[in-house]
Parts: sequence; C-alpha cells; structure tokens
Amino acid sequence: MRAIATTSVIRGRAVTAWRASPGDPVACPVCGAKGAVVTDRSARPYAEWYNVACPACGFVHYGNPAPTVQ
Repeated sequence: MRAIATTSVIRGRAVTAWRASPGDPVACPVCGAKGAVVTDRSARPYAEWYNVACPACGFVHYGNPAPTVQ
C-alpha cells in the first residue's frame, strides 16, 4: 500500500474533477490511472469529507480528519 498524499493533492486532482463532472472517470492522484472512486462521507452539508480509492494501485485516502470506530 502506498503512502497517503497531501490533502491539497487529493482535493486538487480527484475531488475537484469529481465535483465538476461526477459521471466521468477520475484520475488517481498517485498513479494517474483513470477509475479512482470518490465517495462523499460528509455527515453535514459543506463538511467535505471524502474517501478516494484507486483499484489500480491500492491507494486509499480517508478525508475524515478524525477517524472513529463505527
């Protein structure tokens, strides 16, 4: 599994592209492969907690700044 990239890279590439056109494939911020999955995990409007996962390289970024047990 690869190291987590910085938040600015995640938001700059994956989440911004996903917001602009949710139906289009999103490029992974680590390997660049199309098909990264962006999931909105926001509990409230404008909370902006996103998970980004790439099936090609195994990269996973959890956007929640304070992960908790569910």
